[in-house]
Amino acid sequence: MISSFEEMRAKLPMQFRLGSFAVGYFVDYTCDSVDDLKSIPENGAMGSLAFVADPPSTYKKDSTGKWILQRSI
Repeated sequence: MISSFEEMRAKLPMQFRLGSFAVGYFVDYTCDSVDDLKSIPENGAMGSLAFVADPPSTYKKDSTGKWILQRSI
């Protein structure tokens, strides 16, 4: 049964072949300062947001795992 499942799965387009191990989750974080971005766990998915209180700003995690400034007030 496993071999037939693998054969069926191999015929699917790549976006449908991803297993549960490849699923990431968007996470929103709230930080006191920009320095706190360094202490955020790395398991959040690309597109996760971090809201910083001082200075007021929003960062988004990119595909390389870096936090990119999106908006600053």
